[in-house]
Amino acid sequence: MKARLALAAAAILLSCGAPKPVAPPVPPPPPPVDDNLLALAPAAYSQVARVDVALLRASPLWGLSELAMTDPTFTALRATGGEDPLLAIDEVMITGGNPDGAGADEILVVAKGRIDAEALASAIGAKRPARGSDPANAPPELEAVALTKRTIAIGTPAIVAEAAALARREGRSLLEDAAFEDLALLDGVSAVYRFRRAEEALALDRLRAGPFKGFDWSRRATSASGSLKIGTGVSAEIAFVLDDPKIAARARADVTRTVRRFAGNTIVRLLGVGQLLGRIAVSGENERVELRAELSEADVAQLRTLVERIAQIRELMSDDGAEDDDPVELDPPMLERPE
Repeated sequence: MKARLALAAAAILLSCGAPKPVAPPVPPPPPPVDDNLLALAPAAYSQVARVDVALLRASPLWGLSELAMTDPTFTALRATGGEDPLLAIDEVMITGGNPDGAGADEILVVAKGRIDAEALASAIGAKRPARGSDPANAPPELEAVALTKRTIAIGTPAIVAEAAALARREGRSLLEDAAFEDLALLDGVSAVYRFRRAEEALALDRLRAGPFKGFDWSRRATSASGSLKIGTGVSAEIAFVLDDPKIAARARADVTRTVRRFAGNTIVRLLGVGQLLGRIAVSGENERVELRAELSEADVAQLRTLVERIAQIRELMSDDGAEDDDPVELDPPMLERPE
């Protein structure tokens, strides 16, 4: 009986043949290269800002945010004619600097949204101004490249080329840097910023930080981070960590003094918003320098009035028929009307 059972089992196995190998599951396709814009930020640079433009557009501070975008890259983006591209852009990432210490700073703006990136890059290229005879005073040379159908890079040629390589999945991005990998725009956060010192030092003049440009102590920063939240009110904060507690103490005093001086600026006082600068609190201990501002709903309404006043001043100060030999310089720069 045992022999018959063994023969039957062997016959069944032979009739079935060898078991077929099970194919491994097909891995899912990688996410789009512009799914996280940090994947398009070259890793050589030490600071980056991310802005949720869609959230800003829906906020009462959109007009003020729009006026604050005075960098030449945004001017080039918005000078293409037709509808303002910022109305169709949902997220912006800004990075740059000068890691090797040679030459001028690099600047990169990557914008993603409901845009035709190729057509927009072509329009920006067609509008590129001719280089003047005085390169020292000429604006930076800018290039625009479509990284994907919905994402465009605008900036100085070298860093734009690096971003284009990352769009082809070549090179190393800030997304692979542990100091930046978690830099995300969370719910309700309109903007985030981070700096981690590597090969270069932080310089506030690169951030177009208005009255804070002269703070040489910023080059002693080992890290910085900040965020902006907008609801019925506004909450903003930025914190620096310096490499020396004594330098940090001087920095806290410098910031306090500068805020007071800026509050007394003639234009700021004429605009009637000097008291809003009193909402800025400077704190910190040891190596930390912390700035925080909390604005109420009434403060935000006052800022909206400020936007209207600034727009009127810009119109008055850009009279094309004026023949003054010396142009009027305005402070802060957001009052200047972009050419």
